Amino acid sequence: MKIITLTMVVVIFAALTMSATAQDSTRVDKQMSALNEKLNLTEAQSDQIRSVLEKSAKKAEEARMLNLLSDSARFEMRKTHIEKRDRTINAVLDDDQKETYANVKDEVFGWGRGGPRLSLDEETQQLTGRLKLTREQSTKIAEILGAWRAERETLREQMRGGGGDRSQMMERIQAMRARRDEINAQVKALLNDEQKVEYQKYLEEQDAQMRQRMPGRGMGGPGGGPGR
Repeated sequence: MKIITLTMVVVIFAALTMSATAQDSTRVDKQMSALNEKLNLTEAQSDQIRSVLEKSAKKAEEARMLNLLSDSARFEMRKTHIEKRDRTINAVLDDDQKETYANVKDEVFGWGRGGPRLSLDEETQQLTGRLKLTREQSTKIAEILGAWRAERETLREQMRGGGGDRSQMMERIQAMRARRDEINAQVKALLNDEQKVEYQKYLEEQDAQMRQRMPGRGMGGPGGGPGR
């Protein structure tokens, strides 16, 4: 029985690793497509940068699989990896490309102004481990957060589009915050009392990190904070 159980664990781990590797490969392909288009890379530059991104993705996956670090430590590790990636990429670019890269890297790699954003899968994994979610809870919360991410991006695009005076902009920001609070309430409705306490701590930590990186703008919550 122990042999069978161990075999099952190995098989499951291998399947998860293969799935993560496939996702990382797809992500790198999309990133390279965007970089080639925006930076007009030479073949040699493209090969070098792809190698950098593949190594970066592998290190990120190793950190996720360990899942031993606190949220703040995981953020700092992720930030360090990305800073190293940027330095390595810049080393193979010419001056014009470096300037363009500085302007487009957030868009290509999914960084917000406050720092690296977790993917939906990463955030769900983080919450599942921290809150000890059941499979049903994890699935439902992922659906809520996935829908919120899409909605939030639409709201941000509307805000980026400009138009209106300062008071109208503040109204939009307040509307986004109110919607974020509704999302948090939906998540909490799926949790037991102990999980609610831990989730509230998570939100407060997210808000503190946001305030530290962007003074005066704390809007913590899921998705790297629904307010992000």
